[in-house]
Amino acid sequence: MHSCYDGNRPASLEGQALAAADALAHLKTDFYVFAARELAGEMTLEEFKQWVLKKIERDFVHKICFDDIREAARQDYEIIKNLFSRPPVTFR
Repeated sequence: MHSCYDGNRPASLEGQALAAADALAHLKTDFYVFAARELAGEMTLEEFKQWVLKKIERDFVHKICFDDIREAARQDYEIIKNLFSRPPVTFR
């Protein structure tokens, strides 16, 4: 399994590679734009932000088992984390 729920990492090298590839597909593409479109109406903006923050943490910390790949994804992770950690913008 490559989802790494509950901190469980794959034991095999193949499983680790699949988990890392899955995480990179989330962190280095427009995955969250499509997720927002698909989940619109199913959760509030705040719920979506919390879902994203939990998911990117699992992707970055638990699914990427290789230090060099994690470092290559760090900037993308930080950008997404900062974007979804910001308070909502209010207009007057």
